[in-house]
Amino acid sequence: MNTRVGLFLAVFVTAFFATASAQEKDDLGGVDIKALHVEMEDAVGNYTVINERMDETATAAVLFGVAGAVVNSAQNNAQDNETADIWRGTAEGLEIGALIEAALLAKLTSSNSVSLTDDANAASHKLVIDLQDWGLTRRSKDSEELRAFINVNVKVLDEKDRTIWRDYPNRVGKFSSTNTLDFTDEVFASELEELARKTGESIAYGIIYR
Repeated sequence: MNTRVGLFLAVFVTAFFATASAQEKDDLGGVDIKALHVEMEDAVGNYTVINERMDETATAAVLFGVAGAVVNSAQNNAQDNETADIWRGTAEGLEIGALIEAALLAKLTSSNSVSLTDDANAASHKLVIDLQDWGLTRRSKDSEELRAFINVNVKVLDEKDRTIWRDYPNRVGKFSSTNTLDFTDEVFASELEELARKTGESIAYGIIYR
């Protein structure tokens, strides 16, 4: 390959990738969204309880090395899974992703701030929500108070499906229990459903007040 051909290929490859990608923005200010399509990339997510994992594994690492920390972490995860099983039946009946999407669409519709479309091909931009972990988490390693939490990944794509903005909201609910078992199925469901609606509205505000 001679130098001229090599330079041509280098310029071509650079131009190709520049066209295929877009520089991500810090916010959506100034973005002209003519028609927005909303979609849930993952509406199920991963139900979990983060309780024992809040405990320090550093002590185990100091006393027993890396292997000790790994064993300690595995034990904590196993205990968390046992705790999560208390509400697993109720959790499986919750539609967290659907609640987030419904609240998001309702807020966007009532605001009249952006035109919505069900046709992804007709959209100038797409708002994609990916539900990640959700469930209950302990306040800190020094507290047994639990609260609901929801983690989502949010991104906006342009008409060429290039990501122009992304966010990773971590929504947490109020501290309403001082003991794990104080979370009845009813309390568990109501707090997570309320938090899901607030999560959807929060995402909508990012579009409305961009």
